[in-house]
This record gives sequence, C-alpha cells and structure tokens, in this order.
Amino acid sequence: MAITDNIHPIYTLWFLWVDPALTVMGMWVNFLDHNLALQAFFSTRPPAALFAPFLYQIGGMGTSYLILMLTLLRYTHDVNIWKMVQGAILPADFTMLTAVYMGLKMENNLALGGWRWEDWFSVIITVICTEAALKSSCRR
Repeated sequence: MAITDNIHPIYTLWFLWVDPALTVMGMWVNFLDHNLALQAFFSTRPPAALFAPFLYQIGGMGTSYLILMLTLLRYTHDVNIWKMVQGAILPADFTMLTAVYMGLKMENNLALGGWRWEDWFSVIITVICTEAALKSSCRR
C-alpha cells in the first residue's frame, strides 16, 4: 500500500481545496474589511481602527497556514507530514473557538437563541475544521 493511500479522499478534498478557500476568505476579511472581521465577534462593534494591528496579525497567520496548505500538502502525500501540518494548525482552531466564545460572552449572548448568522457561521465552520484536523491527525 502506497503512503498516498493512507490519506482519505475527504481529507484530500478538505485540506487541499475547502480549507484553503476558507483561509483566503478569512485573510481577505482581516486584511481588507476590518468592520466585517469585528462583526464576527461583536454585534455592537467597537471602532475597527483600534483593532487593525491585531487583524493584520491574524491575517498574517492565515497567510502562513495558506502557504503550507497550498505548497507542502500538494508537494507530498506523506501521511506523517499531513498529520504534522494539521497538528500545527489545530491550536489556531482552538484559539478561534475560544475567541468566539469570549466575544459571545462579552456581548452577553451565550444563549443559542440570540445568536446571529455570523455567530453560527463562525462556530460551525471552525468546529468542522477542527474536527477534520483532529480526525486526520489522529488517524492511523
């Protein structure tokens, strides 16, 4: 069995196409639309200019992940390399979930009934990404 056979087709689709597309969207928002970036966390947004340095930093982090996904994962189908890449990105997923939780808590909006579409989108997409990374990095 070739080492390529160990990467399930769903992970190939997700990590070579879907996750990079989501990362590009996140980078675009963090670099170019600061108001939308803040809207993902706060319904009563503070002025975006105050958060611009942090949003650029988040966009830069996404750029690093995107380069790994578009180059390293396409260069090799070594399942161990794929696991290492996903393991390296996992902390960002957990941090994103923590950030969403903190934003909802700051807005006194932890009750599911009060969530906006932005809240649902952030949580659902991040949970799917986290679950896929966990499953692929723990696969034997």
